[in-house]
Amino acid sequence: MTEATVASRSGAKAFTLLEVVLAIALVVLLMGVLMGFYMYAMNLRAEITGQADLYMQQRMIMDMMTRELRCANIHNHLQLGLEGSTSEVRFIRAVLPAREVWEDEGPRVAQCDLQLLAYRAIVDEETGEPRGLERSCQRVIITEQPDVESEELCSQWFVAFRYYNGDSWVEQWPDNEQASGQLLPNAVEIVMGLDACPEGMELDEYILRFNPARRIVHLPVASAASEGRE
Repeated sequence: MTEATVASRSGAKAFTLLEVVLAIALVVLLMGVLMGFYMYAMNLRAEITGQADLYMQQRMIMDMMTRELRCANIHNHLQLGLEGSTSEVRFIRAVLPAREVWEDEGPRVAQCDLQLLAYRAIVDEETGEPRGLERSCQRVIITEQPDVESEELCSQWFVAFRYYNGDSWVEQWPDNEQASGQLLPNAVEIVMGLDACPEGMELDEYILRFNPARRIVHLPVASAASEGRE
């Protein structure tokens, strides 16, 4: 090794302690910023996914209620069709026999082609906050000991119903003043929202303010019955 090489290397400058500390601080700061963006993106993704799941569940429940309301029928012997308020609806629906009736090799069990269904909005008695929606099904209508199956479909949702009597929307059915013996309304409006309805607020105002999901279900049997009376 020549003397010139040794002299050049001895004169070269290395990183000082301050420069090393500043470099580490910049790297840590950059990693912190990147981690913050990553956590924000992950939280946003989780929030969007949760909302999508809620809307999907909401749509599935509305689709089920629509299918069952479209099958709403009239029990001529009991003169029973649909009874409801803003928080609950009960109606007779026509159903097909279960598949087990045709597939089981054992003794056949008779099944009724009419069932009594009910949807009821669950509300906390103390706070008044919505707790969800309950569905109950009574498979045999005329019986001393009804066998009722109940299930909770969702939680912490606001649910409301309204009924169309041919002229206007009413919050109670039967509407004795305008229905004139009509057992089924022409249509049922379903309102489902994630926000609770403030005390004293009308349903129309709630719809305009919170923009909940809405669906109007036409009842074919009601229209046929109205045409028959005319």
